[in-house]
Amino acid sequence: MKRTLIQSATIITMDDRIGDVRDGDVLVENGRIPRCVRASSLAAARRKPRL
Repeated sequence: MKRTLIQSATIITMDDRIGDVRDGDVLVENGRIPRCVRASSLAAARRKPRL
């Protein structure tokens, strides 16, 4: 599986519910984008301790 993470990007979406995202991270897997989040959300998730 080929994976690429693009970090701190300005993401232009075609979804009015989401709108455009500044400082976002995009995960690309095998030519598809399964996940797109604000960079601050991903950083916060990384800081959460695992139980």
